[in-house]
Amino acid sequence: MGTVLARVPPLPGLAEHLGPGAGGHAHPVASPNMLTQVSAVAFGCPVHLGAPSAAMLAFLARTSGLWINRGLAAMPATTFVAAGSGGGAEAALAALWSVLASHGMIIVPGVPEAADRPGGGPMGAVMAAGHDDAAALNRARAQGARLAHVAGALMAGHLAGRAE
Repeated sequence: MGTVLARVPPLPGLAEHLGPGAGGHAHPVASPNMLTQVSAVAFGCPVHLGAPSAAMLAFLARTSGLWINRGLAAMPATTFVAAGSGGGAEAALAALWSVLASHGMIIVPGVPEAADRPGGGPMGAVMAAGHDDAAALNRARAQGARLAHVAGALMAGHLAGRAE
């Protein structure tokens, strides 16, 4: 399927609370079924009050059918977030990791060497809203490259037997 960039469906009645740019995106709306059509997935969302956005949580709740059928088991996945101040980012990333682990996904960490600097760490890249942070963007790119590497290794059989 190649690279797919999709957004989770917005929650009705919340657009007025999300601020400028909350609508009119050109990317397709994601569905749980789309997750079964890719070899890896990077989940990213805004941080709201120290948690993943309500729209992301609602989307992930809709993946319970995939959980029942183990439809995402052994799929590599990673996480990243954007936070207004950077606060609450690790709590939101941990909440996302919990969902990935529940699905039996292979969690691909962020860039561990960035743990002592703003912009991300082992749990995933973090972008503080309103900041043009080239270092955070580079960490996100490195994290994406790690995800692609793990997915490629799994597809080539180099990690066979380690997924279960």
